Amino acid sequence: MKSIPKISIVVPSFNQGQFIGETLESLITQQYPNLELIIIDGGSTDNTVAVIEHYAPYITYWVSEKDNGQTHAINKGLAHVTGDIFNWLNSDDVLEPGSLHHLAQLYNQYPTKNLFIGKTRFFDLNGTMRNSTPIVYKSTATTLGYGQVNQPAMFYKTTALTKLLPLDDNLHMCMDLDLWTRYLLNFGQDAICQSECVLAGFRFHGDSKTMSAANPFRKERDVLYEKLMSKHHNNEVVQSAMPYYYLWYADELLGAKDFINSKKLLKKVNIFCLNSQGLRLYFGVYRRLVLHT
Repeated sequence: MKSIPKISIVVPSFNQGQFIGETLESLITQQYPNLELIIIDGGSTDNTVAVIEHYAPYITYWVSEKDNGQTHAINKGLAHVTGDIFNWLNSDDVLEPGSLHHLAQLYNQYPTKNLFIGKTRFFDLNGTMRNSTPIVYKSTATTLGYGQVNQPAMFYKTTALTKLLPLDDNLHMCMDLDLWTRYLLNFGQDAICQSECVLAGFRFHGDSKTMSAANPFRKERDVLYEKLMSKHHNNEVVQSAMPYYYLWYADELLGAKDFINSKKLLKKVNIFCLNSQGLRLYFGVYRRLVLHT
């Protein structure tokens, strides 16, 4: 008989009383028999604690006290994790029906894999907008350089995760990307199991950090990559990744109509280091810049 892996979910929370009930319902109604649910609330002043207390019989551990932000809360939650698989779920996001049972199936079917990645559904008050696209490319360097992350649908085997902790408390927006880069540098991408199933739902709303703080997110990401390049300047994978990072960032800035900085970044890209996909993106960005400058 196949095992039923323990799946640990940490829910960091602060003043999300209007959403956290839906988040907890999405976990509890999975009816997964080996769920470890941990909630770390930062001392909410709205109705969050009342909602948590309502679901207390289903919660393994919870606390509501002042902390130093989301990353600190996740680290606090990790101290209580005893499961085989781990992820965190923000208190305004949801798990899709059947996700935990699907993860258990993958865990048993692919015992050598230590990271399971599904798709995420992006939604707002008007409904579903789109599903996430793949974040793993043909090589570890390309994947690292493009720096795409799909955190709500990325579930780490805890035996691998322990080598990557703790999360960096100085990061308030890119802690998931930092964890992803650490994983790629330590393990590469051969032990990743990718699923076509939609495992999680990411909510866009006016108060979410992704919506309300796009520029600080970009700045924090830039610092992360600068530190990555500085710390691992002799690492071949990191050096091979940087042209893809500059290229992807140039494309992002072009989309934001920041033509000057997009052009500056594109000049850093050594086209002789790019694969065919990278070359297509490079010349696409180049042509669009020519049209606008």
